[in-house]
Amino acid sequence: MSTLKKYVKYVRPVVRAVSEHHNRFHRLRYYELSPEDIRGEHGVVDFITQDKHYPEHFDGNIPCVYAQWGEESGASIVLEISPETRKLLDTDVIVNITDVESTDAMSKWNATADQTVYILMDHINYESGGGFELAKWFADSVKVSDAFDFLSYRLGLEYLNTCNDLELLLLNE
Repeated sequence: MSTLKKYVKYVRPVVRAVSEHHNRFHRLRYYELSPEDIRGEHGVVDFITQDKHYPEHFDGNIPCVYAQWGEESGASIVLEISPETRKLLDTDVIVNITDVESTDAMSKWNATADQTVYILMDHINYESGGGFELAKWFADSVKVSDAFDFLSYRLGLEYLNTCNDLELLLLNE
């Protein structure tokens, strides 16, 4: 089982309780995307379409966690990109999941070609659409613990972080 899937399984009861009693837009979903599902354009990426939007609509090998806490805005994703799937990503997607204006970001992307990396993204809306852009706060992340902390922080569940042994719990499960 993917480590990101373990995170969702562990945290989902808390998110569900928040959704039922406090904020009906709180959501945490695990997807398995194919490289073809991920589209990149205008500086953002997305995978949700009118026809494909529930986890059961996807059957790829790229783990993705979707965390939502707002109606129109307030969502983030984490993509787990393995060395094998990295080779299958469209160039437009790579351009949009890395900060192409930064030679440092591209050199980090190239330097991690043999590692699994976690791409942390926040949803943005703009006049003609929306999508997910690289989260500046965690832009250098390549560790799963950073992905856990990013998701917990974005969901307002800061106490579910790796400082409280969340990573050990999930990795040893």
